[in-house]
Amino acid sequence: MSVIGRYDRALVRNRRWLGGKRGLLLRFEVPVAFSETPSSGRANGLGDSYGQFLTIPHLSRRFALAVGSGLFIPTATSKGLGTGKWTLAPAVVPVWFLRGRGMLFVKFQDVVSVAGDEARPDAHFLLITPTLIHKLTRRSWVLLDSESLTDWRQDGRTGIKSGVQLGYLLPQGIGLWIKPEIWWGPHQSGEWNLKTGLVWYRR
Repeated sequence: MSVIGRYDRALVRNRRWLGGKRGLLLRFEVPVAFSETPSSGRANGLGDSYGQFLTIPHLSRRFALAVGSGLFIPTATSKGLGTGKWTLAPAVVPVWFLRGRGMLFVKFQDVVSVAGDEARPDAHFLLITPTLIHKLTRRSWVLLDSESLTDWRQDGRTGIKSGVQLGYLLPQGIGLWIKPEIWWGPHQSGEWNLKTGLVWYRR
């Protein structure tokens, strides 16, 4: 179980040269995690932090392309709560805007550990995450997504999970959402998740 503090920011500016617009997507998150396993017992504290920097070289009314990288930072206070590795996660994200009703995007992200505790196992896997966000009313939305994880260190073994998020925006600029997820397919790495979120929006 984890509680994640996350900060997201989107910046859009007109190009000085060549016309059009460009933008940046920034993210930083820190989890507080709680874990219990038969081998290592109970643990609680900070998990690994994550930072992400995506640039948007192309942005129009119907389509955008974001490219950049994430970085997992080994800030976990217990071995059972993190990987012990510095891990790069380069990403490419094409985005299609749906005439004011939402957006469809697919995130391609290759995650590979590059440094850290040599006694801990390395990681190298590919995430492909198609996501549809649709506005139901002026203050509510639904998000549908699936995520495949292909582990290159296990001969390309792939697991898939899918989820549905329902959200509502309060007048004070606070959003509430809930999202159940399930794993399916031949290589399931879990059974189910239940996530919920509280979001402060600032314009």
